[in-house]
Amino acid sequence: MNQQIDPASLAGILRNRPAITLEELAFKSVALPGEDYLSAAIEKRQLPDGGWSEHAAVPLPNAYSTGLALLSLARSRKAGATSVENGFQWLSKTVGVESHWLWKWKFRFFDTKVRFDPSKSGWPWIPGTLSWVAPTAVSLLAHEAWGRTSPRTANAREMLLDRCCKGGGWNAGNAEAFGVALTPHPDFTAMAVMALHHERLSHAALLASSLDYLWRCLSTASSVYSLSLGVIAMRAYSDPRAARLNQRLADAVVKVLPNLATRELALAKIALGSDSSGVSNP
Repeated sequence: MNQQIDPASLAGILRNRPAITLEELAFKSVALPGEDYLSAAIEKRQLPDGGWSEHAAVPLPNAYSTGLALLSLARSRKAGATSVENGFQWLSKTVGVESHWLWKWKFRFFDTKVRFDPSKSGWPWIPGTLSWVAPTAVSLLAHEAWGRTSPRTANAREMLLDRCCKGGGWNAGNAEAFGVALTPHPDFTAMAVMALHHERLSHAALLASSLDYLWRCLSTASSVYSLSLGVIAMRAYSDPRAARLNQRLADAVVKVLPNLATRELALAKIALGSDSSGVSNP
């Protein structure tokens, strides 16, 4: 079809779309640089403990929303130093339970139905649970965006590497359960490869196979969300196949533009705009 999309027209449409969830606000803020009211809205939704929740009506902080809020605020640099510091403090004390010695012992000797190294942990969705790919990847990107150093980040990258699926790509959490290799998913794969782009030399084969998986999966996909993440991730690696995915994304957007949700529209704007590395390299 080879449809052409003007990022400026997408921006105009996006400005009139509501942003209710934290994810919608964060992506919209990255997609519309200079719209300071969006950064202010994100900062205003920070909870007293320093974290962020997905829904304002449900004040339950989680690492994905907190990492995404910090990542988006890094673009504008309008957030107050206290808000940023409190956000990273919340992340620093939120760990996957597998990092506790008792859980390490449990997974090594008793609960062996899932395959992962419990000594390598990242961030859970909510406190008191195991580490997952999405919150770990976004939290790593937030640390990088703000130039923050933490003893947590190296181990979190090791956790992502440990949980890569056989043949490349990532599932939501583990690579194997009950002796069955789990199927990777393009969204989690895109997030993980963005968070691991500093490992491109030391783990070149693993990341190359994951980018190959993204290409195979997304070259026939129609999901605006998945295609947008895939384009951003592949451009972070200067993968020439990103241009073809970019065209597929443009075609997909044209088909569904009137009904495209805020989250998907904002991500498409980021991916199709001139600054397509916005999420992976704020």
